[in-house]
Amino acid sequence: MNPWAILEINPITDARVIKRAYAKKLKQTRPDEKPEEFQALHTAYKQALKLAEQLQEETAGHAEASLETPSLGQAGNTSHEKVKSERVAVLEGAEEVEVRPSADGISTPPVAEELSVKQDSASEPLEQSERVSPDTQQSESHETQDPDRDLRIKEFRRVLKQVDEMLNNHLEMSLEKSWDFLTKSPYMLDEEYNWNLGLSVFERFAQFNQSAVEGGKSARFRPQVTPNILQYCDQLFDWRGNASYLYQALDEKLCNSIFNSLETHESRIDPLQGLRGGGKVEAQSETEFEERYEKYFFGDFVPRSVALFLDLVMTYMAVGSLATAAMMKLFDFPEAVAAAKVMPFCFGAYLVFAWLFECSKLQATPGKYIMGYRVTSQKFERIGYLRGLWRTVSFAFTSAFGLIAWIINFFLVGKLLHDRLSRTYVINMRKTHEEHLRRLRKA
Repeated sequence: MNPWAILEINPITDARVIKRAYAKKLKQTRPDEKPEEFQALHTAYKQALKLAEQLQEETAGHAEASLETPSLGQAGNTSHEKVKSERVAVLEGAEEVEVRPSADGISTPPVAEELSVKQDSASEPLEQSERVSPDTQQSESHETQDPDRDLRIKEFRRVLKQVDEMLNNHLEMSLEKSWDFLTKSPYMLDEEYNWNLGLSVFERFAQFNQSAVEGGKSARFRPQVTPNILQYCDQLFDWRGNASYLYQALDEKLCNSIFNSLETHESRIDPLQGLRGGGKVEAQSETEFEERYEKYFFGDFVPRSVALFLDLVMTYMAVGSLATAAMMKLFDFPEAVAAAKVMPFCFGAYLVFAWLFECSKLQATPGKYIMGYRVTSQKFERIGYLRGLWRTVSFAFTSAFGLIAWIINFFLVGKLLHDRLSRTYVINMRKTHEEHLRRLRKA
């Protein structure tokens, strides 16, 4: 099919006009809604760029030749017109026109030859085969050149369905390894397939994040596609390299939501490394993503006291009850006496559990996690086990002062004594996240 007719423009050498026409048609032909029409449009776009480049090179060549030999004869002009007419015919999607000079030097138009062929009844089958329309020839050549087209469309739809399923899996959608299925698609190295799939994934990510920001109270706690996943897919589909085309194809607000997030995170894992081949693929540890906020809120003293009480109750239920029962059976102590003797042991067990939990990926004890709190360093990052041990020792030290320490902590506005000694923070992550979303909605 004629690429200029699909793009609805005249044959031209300006690539910018072709790209603008392509972007205009792209808004009406989405790959997930009309994959077959989209592939035809993208193929026409590529063909138009190649034809425009060829015509531009040929025009420049003729211009140089005319400057070098300004006094050409009539035969030279005839040859130049012949080449030009053939090029225009090819660009317009017409059949190739061949002008053959006769023995006396006069060019014979193809009409005369066609009339002579019609007079010969034996040449009718050949004439009919030559009269096949350009659309039929194009479709036949397309089927011959691209036998896997239907397979690519089927794979395209399958991968998009898997993308939608992963966006609904809020527990695993922020892990880069959960998106490995994109690299396992057999057509990822095909330029056309990669562009089509990348555009559809980009649009889905942008709409998913935008709905979380503009969803109001109903979408307050809805997760978003995190920057580490956006960076991972950017390395697969080169979104930043094709930013101008994405802005032409999609809404500017949607594009801004993705490109702004891409600037906040850099991934150390190259998803294309396993596809390229030629080198040894070494195992790499996954980069942990820690979301950043413009403003953080510290945990208040009263909610933190409630969290401590919950932790002590859970520690007693998990460890203290068993220790109490053991002491009652082994030493024949009354229940109240056994429970009193177990309390120091439960407090020691709590210190160990608090150290391990606050240094883990949870960054909080169960009580703090329920209250929406996280323990961080002064850079708002996850603390190491050595820093966590010093924090636990500081808490045990300040707890020895009993009521005095509690009174002092009450007036320290979220930064308690052991927080200051260990140079750590307890952040109200729930309130911080809600405030962040509220600012995004206002912006």
